[in-house]
Amino acid sequence: MSWPGPSDPSDCQVHNGTTRNFGFTMPNGHPKKNKTAERLKIFRQWLADTDEDERKLLIRELLNDCDLPNLEYISMLISRLRVARSRPTTNGSKDPLTLLPSHIVLRIMAYLDPVSLCRSSRVSRYWRLVCSEPMLWRTLCQLPREFRLCSAEAESSQLRSHTSECGTIRWKEAFSERYRLWRNWHAGRCVVRTFTGHTQGITCVQFDDDRIVSGSSDTTIRIWDLRGSSDVGNLGTMALNGHSATVRCLDLNGNVLVSGSNDFSIKVWNVDVNPRWSSIGCRMTMLGHSNYVRCLQMDHEHLISGSYDMHLKLWSLNTGACVRTLVGHNDSVLCVQYRDRDSLAVSGSADNSIKCWDTRTGRPEMTIHNAHDNAVTCVRFDDHRIVSGSVDRMIKMWDVRTGKCMHTIDWKLAEGHTGVVRCLQVDTWRIVSAADDRTIKVWNVDSLQRLCTLHSHEDGVTCVQFSDRQIVSGSYDKTVKLWDFSRC
Repeated sequence: MSWPGPSDPSDCQVHNGTTRNFGFTMPNGHPKKNKTAERLKIFRQWLADTDEDERKLLIRELLNDCDLPNLEYISMLISRLRVARSRPTTNGSKDPLTLLPSHIVLRIMAYLDPVSLCRSSRVSRYWRLVCSEPMLWRTLCQLPREFRLCSAEAESSQLRSHTSECGTIRWKEAFSERYRLWRNWHAGRCVVRTFTGHTQGITCVQFDDDRIVSGSSDTTIRIWDLRGSSDVGNLGTMALNGHSATVRCLDLNGNVLVSGSNDFSIKVWNVDVNPRWSSIGCRMTMLGHSNYVRCLQMDHEHLISGSYDMHLKLWSLNTGACVRTLVGHNDSVLCVQYRDRDSLAVSGSADNSIKCWDTRTGRPEMTIHNAHDNAVTCVRFDDHRIVSGSVDRMIKMWDVRTGKCMHTIDWKLAEGHTGVVRCLQVDTWRIVSAADDRTIKVWNVDSLQRLCTLHSHEDGVTCVQFSDRQIVSGSYDKTVKLWDFSRC
């Protein structure tokens, strides 16, 4: 983590007295130095003859013509200039920072962690001004690993919520929100909200900003309203009836919901709700599996499903037709993740194996035999790794290219789960897992260190989903729980 260095070696020298160099000078010997100096002289004279409104118009038009690298450079110069101009002018100051060029001061402060940066702001008025510089907090927000949100889309959305009407990002506010979330996730601090209404165990959950969708052994799908102010949900906002057996899996994308069931069917639902009307209802039923539909996921125009009939099927969401059947597992398919952009699917099975499929050909590109000592109940993958959970209570991490096991979370040695691992989800820095031991555990995805264990369910936890602010879980105890890390 470093700031751009000075453009001239002389800028690094300590300046005593009132003459200061902000790092804006052109290097000696530059072939265009004299010509540029003459143009700057004319430009300054022109500025002196303009009023404030004309200057603002000029600045706005100049910025509109700048590309992103130039805007970043301008932001850096503004930070340096602001620090330099806020420096005390007393020659007898004993503060060493006041003797350094502004860009050196900013570089020093950029090495501080956020807690130290806040503490440093208490030293003096000058230090407080330096420590409040947006560039410092932007650097913290852009660290490669720490304090990041789960996706680029989530980060963009968060920054928009901290952007002023004139387009200025309040970087310190944005980082403060991220740091509070990061601290609460590591400490397991959250507010728990419980939703009751299902008459049998919960088997699957999905959620977005406005609602939770849950499926149950009672054959219903319930939609819970998250916009209500009550801390306890007593009844589902709406119940969807259509399946004739346990609802085993769900996937929600916008206003499209897909569900798979022990009645061998897959249903596509429209869950759009407006204040004056509702178009909620089943829009399509897909039939083709000859046993329970255990897992599914949609991506763009396709849906993939896995079944106890040992097959995976790729479906068109537009027509409902089965595009391709993927054959290769020797026992029930229990979990699958699908990524349409590179036609990649990863599945886990009761035959203890993990398979990576090319959905264009329907053939497995890689098989990890005996990945676990028992059935593979859950898998997630990204560009680098596959993470899997099993009936053997282990969580394992695999290289997505070679299939080599990189890490294992042993329940005996790593404070892992003591029951069947039913579900897990992964993002850029954490793994969240749920198990029959009634707990939800959060792990660091790089070190596999356990960050916290969450207790509240009274029976095994069957399903879990999370965002940067919340976890939603379902359990055999017939409840859905919302764990909110943003309210502490």
